[in-house]
Amino acid sequence: MSLPLAPLAERYRPHTLSGIVGQREAVTRLRQFAESWGFPGHPPRLRAALLEGVPGTGKTAAAYALAEEMGWGLVELGASDVR
Repeated sequence: MSLPLAPLAERYRPHTLSGIVGQREAVTRLRQFAESWGFPGHPPRLRAALLEGVPGTGKTAAAYALAEEMGWGLVELGASDVR
């Protein structure tokens, strides 16, 4: 018996910010913002970013790619998680 496949968006999610397509300015600003917090591999304490925008623009992909690129952990919360 085979394991269920991950959703398509997760299987093909980029692992670095350079893999995010069509959001060059946003990715550049996100990277600069994150780099101002500290060095890759050493997550800053008590820092967060809130990404907002219409569905399908790469917010989640950018967050995961940034965390992986910087060697940081990631906590993802949705509105239904805090109700």
